[in-house]
Amino acid sequence: MMYVLNQMIFQWLVIFSVAIIVVMIWTMIIIPESEKLTDMDLMDMEYEGQDKIVDNIYGNMTEQFFTQDNLSQEVINRKGNELTIKSTVTSIRSDTREVIFHVENIYHVDALTQMHIDKKDKKIWIYTRC
Repeated sequence: MMYVLNQMIFQWLVIFSVAIIVVMIWTMIIIPESEKLTDMDLMDMEYEGQDKIVDNIYGNMTEQFFTQDNLSQEVINRKGNELTIKSTVTSIRSDTREVIFHVENIYHVDALTQMHIDKKDKKIWIYTRC
């Protein structure tokens, strides 16, 4: 009887240990690897809105007008886990097609944590291409 009880306890310990190991592998390797940014990750957003412009801090605002704003982020280089991402933001006035502003930035991001390498407390915001 004692032998059967010891054998059952051993079997349950083995099952429990295997389950713990599987959960640890899943949470420490599989999930982070699946959420890691790749060279194919890309974000493109376009939206329309309304805006006003002021020439200087004491100036008067213009009349409200419609704009089309575009945001694009793409991976342009990869070195190990470090990704170089080019971000472009452009705002165009809808009625005159005048470019209100156009800004391009380059970011260096850790693919695994999705955090900026040079700004440790900032996370990149990017969608995955479908």
